[in-house]
Amino acid sequence: TGAAVEIWQCDAVGNYSSYGSQTGQTYLRGIQTTNANGEVVFTTIYPGWYQGRATHIHAEVTMGGRSVKVTQIAFPESINDAVHATGVYASRGSNPTTNLRDGIFADSLSAELVTPTGTPESGYAATFQIGAAF
Repeated sequence: TGAAVEIWQCDAVGNYSSYGSQTGQTYLRGIQTTNANGEVVFTTIYPGWYQGRATHIHAEVTMGGRSVKVTQIAFPESINDAVHATGVYASRGSNPTTNLRDGIFADSLSAELVTPTGTPESGYAATFQIGAAF
């Protein structure tokens, strides 16, 4: 209860707000405080990708202003490929960096991989549990 959970991700073309030409922007960033069950719920778009990294969402848990866990959320390649073949994602195509070729996920992919349900047309839902020591 009362932990702050922040997420951030890049847009469909691989840009992050607050960096490069996006300085001063805050899109695709959010922070919420956990409820009595230690839960938060975010609604966002599917993340885009950029060169050298697999498709992912960043997450950080803080308590009393102190960072207690930083992690990332990975997605199955089949879902990445399905999403990146549609709509605004299609112009860039599939991410050439797979989860297994991403050095950040090399030692922790099984703990960071979600199993979304849904479709590119209807949207996806996923649950991600973050273990943090306070």
